[in-house]
Amino acid sequence: MIELTENQRQELKGNSEPVRVLDPGTGTEYILMRADVYTRFQQLLEQTEDETEQEAWADAVEEARSEMTNE
Repeated sequence: MIELTENQRQELKGNSEPVRVLDPGTGTEYILMRADVYTRFQQLLEQTEDETEQEAWADAVEEARSEMTNE
């Protein structure tokens, strides 16, 4: 685990939004956010993926039923 610098800590403390940081060596941007916020994002993403998968299965079943009645 990487420890925050004092500057990073102050940025996070005074900001209600995630903070963007830049690795000057690579030009890569990162987002710093509290772990509980990240965990919530993960849960929401998993929920969305589950709902999308369920919708896809329901569509596939409906399509198969439709094809069977058209034969």
